[in-house]
Amino acid sequence: MKKKLKNRHLIAPLLFLLTASIYFLINPDTFSNIISNTTSNFIEFGFPYFLLALGAGLVISTGGIDISSAGVATLCSTFFASLMVYKGIPIVISLIITLLLGIIIGAIQGYLISKHSAPPLILTWAIWIICFKMAVLISKGVMPFLNGNSEVIADAGGIVGFKTREILLVDYQFLLFFLALFIIYVLMFSGFPKKAMAVGANKDSAVYAGVKSNKVIKWSYILSSLLSSICGILLFGLNDGSSTGDLLYKELIPIAIAVIAGTSLSGGYLSLWSIFWAALFYVLFEALIINISNKKIF
Repeated sequence: MKKKLKNRHLIAPLLFLLTASIYFLINPDTFSNIISNTTSNFIEFGFPYFLLALGAGLVISTGGIDISSAGVATLCSTFFASLMVYKGIPIVISLIITLLLGIIIGAIQGYLISKHSAPPLILTWAIWIICFKMAVLISKGVMPFLNGNSEVIADAGGIVGFKTREILLVDYQFLLFFLALFIIYVLMFSGFPKKAMAVGANKDSAVYAGVKSNKVIKWSYILSSLLSSICGILLFGLNDGSSTGDLLYKELIPIAIAVIAGTSLSGGYLSLWSIFWAALFYVLFEALIINISNKKIF
């Protein structure tokens, strides 16, 4: 059993390499172009899911579940946009207020789950609905829904008119890539993932070992919501605007990425680097499916 646990972190990198090999065979391109496209797609599409999956992984490793991340990110994206576009508040102050909003949402969830034993699945699902409804209200849009062909046929609502990329004045792709590495190293240096895994493996044993289980559970939800708020701000920056449809019906993708990375749904195991590789795999696999569809190979 221990051998399996040690090898879980290899699943995501191996899946990525396998997918990259298939992509290379189907699309006869140079290796450098594949790496360049993968990096670009990861930043544009995968990095937001990486942030959400990282938060989901922290919560799952404690034995909990968080499906509110997409809703929190959507709310923070529209809230951040409204502060600058509608209220004219400076970007730094808007950033701080939006991050505080994410922390407060996470603190509420963590408190109710750790102190009052609220069912994580039901509570986080309810928070997701509340956050999404509030985002629609802020953006002055309407509830989008899907038709039989899985297409959004109602206006999702949104806020546009702010050129974030022009303000950065740097290559945002490399900036966000190093941000991903920075977040991983900060979490590893803090030692929090080890405490989360200890709580998920056996809550009572963790207490005897000196780990404050309820505090770890509460902080896992706070960190998850904080990462979700960063994701929301990032989506606004990448799209030069905010839309309530960006993460609609995609709330389970971060959990799927965390599980592909080897995170145990019963708690007790987490690999931050594997989540990074799993996000890369998700982006490349999605590109591979589109490529196969366009070439009509099957």
